[in-house]
Amino acid sequence: TDARDGMPDVDWMGYLGPNLRIFLNGHERQEHLLFVDLPVYGVFSSDFSYIEYSGWSTTPKFGYKWEKHGKVRTIFQTSVSANYSSASVNDVIYGVSDQYATANRPEFYSPSGYTGWRTSIGVSRKHKEVWYGLFIKGYQLDGSVIDDSPLVTDESSWVAGFAFAWIFASSD
Repeated sequence: TDARDGMPDVDWMGYLGPNLRIFLNGHERQEHLLFVDLPVYGVFSSDFSYIEYSGWSTTPKFGYKWEKHGKVRTIFQTSVSANYSSASVNDVIYGVSDQYATANRPEFYSPSGYTGWRTSIGVSRKHKEVWYGLFIKGYQLDGSVIDDSPLVTDESSWVAGFAFAWIFASSD
């Protein structure tokens, strides 16, 4: 966006780490499932000539999943999560160092902490070797440690998508 004009591009970022899933009402293979995810990620940046550790991130999530097996497998899932990141991760994306500060883009360094929440809803179906799905995700940054960054031009956003896959081999 125009907010980053004259600043270097943000390198590709990857998240790697474990996730503890806690089932609140039974086991994973039941039709209606309530769960909590507790992930902890190391965040790595790269422009494909190097890989560098950038910090940590976590996104505790509360979710509901409905799954119906049969000739056509259908899954409906919805969740809400809170996002937290280290200062170093926040600064890679939302920070403005003094050399890139302008009259309209003041210097900004973010502390570690709460970086907003996300909600999502999706449905997918699998019939024989064909899988497809739809999703909608909403993001809210209001009240977060990055909310005052001059690079934040909208405190909320929505994303929608469609996915399709042909499964040519399976162990099931």
